[in-house]
Amino acid sequence: MHLAITGFGPFGDHEENVTAVLAKEAEEPPDHSLAKKVLGVSFRGLEKRYLRWLDRENPDAILHLGLAADSGVIRLERMASRFGDDRERKGPPIQLAGPAGLETAVDLHRLASKLRRRGLPATQSLHAGTYLCNFIYYLSLRWLEERGRTGRALFVHLPHSTEEIVKLSVRSDRCYASLPYEMLEQAVRMSLAEVASLAEAAQDS
Repeated sequence: MHLAITGFGPFGDHEENVTAVLAKEAEEPPDHSLAKKVLGVSFRGLEKRYLRWLDRENPDAILHLGLAADSGVIRLERMASRFGDDRERKGPPIQLAGPAGLETAVDLHRLASKLRRRGLPATQSLHAGTYLCNFIYYLSLRWLEERGRTGRALFVHLPHSTEEIVKLSVRSDRCYASLPYEMLEQAVRMSLAEVASLAEAAQDS
């Protein structure tokens, strides 16, 4: 099985984005290969570049990581909408081609329960918002569905790492919720395993 994982680069006043580090350092699950990509935080040209990357890598399942700076918990996103908000330009909302909404096939209740049993604060969330997180999630779910791999993607929103916030607090008075990097790393590892398991089950059926 060939899997893919993505994170995002820095944006706004967030000079570091822990999801980029987590994506780059993610380990391949046993008997799987893993493609890694860090995405820029801009709509400009993203759709074409990302779809070209998907076509080249041809993953069986995809895990997306995004930073939720205002959250202190791990959020498992259920669905993505074809409607989005490009904050860089004025005008109507972005409307991607396809169904109004697409949903992951990952059992979020089961995954959230597994994470909590490991002491990781996790919750289910209805959707990935209206910005780039939603945009990339929708593109993946649509791309997979078109190839008979329906729902084999998951978007996980993560808080800052505590290590990052400690460094930030030395330079400014900004404070954010956070979790230790080791906990974030464990959440990524377990989420990747869940996505891989989903792809394996679909292949065996």
